[in-house]
Amino acid sequence: MVPGRRRARGLRGDRDVRPRRCTDIPVRGARAGHAERGRATDVGARTHRGWRRVLAALGREERARAGSSTRCNALAAGVTDATLKGWLAGDDARPLLVDPDGGVTFEVPRSIVVFPGSFNPLHDGHIGIADAANELTGRLVVFELSVTNVDKPALDADEVTRRLEQFEGFASIVLTRAPRFIEKARALPSSVFVLGWDTFVRLLEPRYYDSVEAMQSALREMRDLDCRFVVAGRLVDDEFHTFEPDEVPAEFRDLFQALPDFRLDISSTELRAQGETS
Repeated sequence: MVPGRRRARGLRGDRDVRPRRCTDIPVRGARAGHAERGRATDVGARTHRGWRRVLAALGREERARAGSSTRCNALAAGVTDATLKGWLAGDDARPLLVDPDGGVTFEVPRSIVVFPGSFNPLHDGHIGIADAANELTGRLVVFELSVTNVDKPALDADEVTRRLEQFEGFASIVLTRAPRFIEKARALPSSVFVLGWDTFVRLLEPRYYDSVEAMQSALREMRDLDCRFVVAGRLVDDEFHTFEPDEVPAEFRDLFQALPDFRLDISSTELRAQGETS
């Protein structure tokens, strides 16, 4: 990460977050601009290995610059560590973006693809969905982890740190305190949210909103916030399910589209069970 520049590498947004630099190391704007313009499509490699290779290439120049100033790196690391620890220890509702090199910022760009999940663990199915969503939308995918949950206890700092380590040197992830999609939409407006078929079904279940009217109101608000959804097929109870427009009330069908040619046949629960028995 460029010293003094707390920017989420690999994100294409309306602005580049550049706080005051702590050194006078020049930034080659033309090169940076070229990379920025190309990232949303260049990272559309259709394999896990391809995704990692492209991200590594994009970050090579920034890592080289970062190595030229030990003092600035130490300062930046201290700021990053303090910011992340402070956010985890408090109740700040603002989303916090963590880039692949560990830099953090509260300035999350708009018009990105947001892939929510628990990522316990992060697996190839997640990477495949992210790749497919990037190719479908032309936007870069940012993973999202809510530290609070509707049905489970909140994650503690150690557990959040453990899950963040999976993304180190690989991809950006945004931390939120937004367990429900209406809360995610408020925190991250103008986003395309990626979800599996099973999550899509829950999104339309009135019992998660107290009433049908509350569900409809939430969907209308998400539309007003310029958010929409792409739905990946999912294997559930040995049966593969895909998004069907008829499953959505007519008023809200424009908010959803299928993620074509992708199916998720693996789950974090299965992987954890395999790990416990191996």
